[in-house]
Amino acid sequence: MKKRIQTDVVEEPGSRYILDALRRLVRGLHLYARHCETHLGLSAAQLYALRKIGEAGTLDLRGLAQATLTDLSSVSVVADRLKFKGLVHRRRAPDDGRRIELTLSPSGSALLKRSPDPLQSRLVEYLRKLPAVRRRALERDLVGLVRDVGLDGHAARLFFEDKT
Repeated sequence: MKKRIQTDVVEEPGSRYILDALRRLVRGLHLYARHCETHLGLSAAQLYALRKIGEAGTLDLRGLAQATLTDLSSVSVVADRLKFKGLVHRRRAPDDGRRIELTLSPSGSALLKRSPDPLQSRLVEYLRKLPAVRRRALERDLVGLVRDVGLDGHAARLFFEDKT
């Protein structure tokens, strides 16, 4: 007679739906990043930064960090790559030589005209529309999740900004 193996796994539909949503987000971000690399020749993070510079007209690095909701070191690397690709101009601010200002080059403007809206923009827009209490709860829960799974020590760079 075969013994029936009993597992301690309890079906938790709520947890499954949360993981499914996370999987969809990560997959969507990954597919979007691949599309940007394949069709535009730049990373999704670079497109997001380029869009923010285009919206502002001129941004310094600190302003770009604020606009992309990330840190100064991450946007500095992205800005360097955009300059190397000829998509932005970098210049010292006329009123403060320590500040670097970024503007779109003609190539950067042309690329933006033929590119989709950055997926990150849609995510940020959704988060901004959330009531403050829900946004704080989501923040608390996600920060706790990241901490509890051991990822809190990892850098939080722009999505999929690798070596592109």
